[in-house]
Amino acid sequence: LIVAATDHHMSPTLLQALFMHRNLRTQITDLPTLYETATGKVPVESIGELWFMKHATGAHKPLYEIFKRTSDIVLSLLSLIATAPLAPFIYAAIKLESHGSGFFIQHRVGKNGKVFLAMKFRTMNMHAENKRAFFDYNILEKWEAGIELAGDEVKSIRDGQISLKESYVTIKNSELFLINANISAYKKSRDIKGYNPTQSRRLLLKKKEIDRIIGLKTTQGLTIVPLKVYTKHHWIKLEIGLGKGKKKFEKKEQIKKKDIERELKRGEF
Repeated sequence: LIVAATDHHMSPTLLQALFMHRNLRTQITDLPTLYETATGKVPVESIGELWFMKHATGAHKPLYEIFKRTSDIVLSLLSLIATAPLAPFIYAAIKLESHGSGFFIQHRVGKNGKVFLAMKFRTMNMHAENKRAFFDYNILEKWEAGIELAGDEVKSIRDGQISLKESYVTIKNSELFLINANISAYKKSRDIKGYNPTQSRRLLLKKKEIDRIIGLKTTQGLTIVPLKVYTKHHWIKLEIGLGKGKKKFEKKEQIKKKDIERELKRGEF
């Protein structure tokens, strides 16, 4: 048994140290929880909003969890049975709309650190993703924008000929523009002379959305970040977000977290 003086989930450094000793198969708890278990008393200094959230349901919590878990399983099975006949048609419609797999598959970390495989029908066709953005920024809010494209740029994007690397969003005359996104010239285009693959492109949003984005950026010093480009109902869309730059220690902790998740996916935890 390892007893931590504080909640080990709140300390990334302690969590990393405990992870390195995972093969010991020890039970981990914090000191206030151990004290409460051993004496039946709660240390006054440990009582706060989080404590009340954990103990709000009191003795009825186990019964409630069993009922909720059972209800979730039963409803999921009934929904699966009811929609199963439609599955082949949904899959065919997705394949006809765009290339790629009809399913979206992802490994996720569930309760108690258990890794499970999540699979669902793909609802959009991804063309480009700005992975660096999630490393450099904490994304606070997201919006979906249309893009004003020229000539055969739509065809190029559908062929995957787009990159968001080094791209950004700027404000001009109370409008938003995507800058430095690279869309290669369409290979089968008849007129590519003078084409600029990184030209600025106006983003299409509602006025109230633009006003909110500009307002938050101006008052809170946030950055407008392009996140991903995808097809939705035959339209090319760009997801943008308002981000706050991460500090160096946050990036280091993020790298550690990814290392742990990678270990979990390999089944080494």
